[in-house]
Amino acid sequence: MGYTKGDWNIKALERGHEDRIKIASDVTEDGRFELVCFVHGARNREANANLIAQSPRMAEWIAKVAKQGFVTFPEDRKVAKEIIQTLDLS
Repeated sequence: MGYTKGDWNIKALERGHEDRIKIASDVTEDGRFELVCFVHGARNREANANLIAQSPRMAEWIAKVAKQGFVTFPEDRKVAKEIIQTLDLS
């Protein structure tokens, strides 16, 4: 199963659609970005959008740690800490 590679970012809310947050991948060479999803609803909308936006980093980190035999190196722990801080899980 594949997914949209690259960083996923939370984009500004669109006028008239303040009830949803847009998540998109990196901007391409032609100045466009690939839409990943919209997050709707009022309750925990921003927290959910942040969690979704971190999904590629989490998946890549889990795959890397699994390939290393669950041994983590300082750089791996740094990525994990950054994800935890971004998601405010500390």
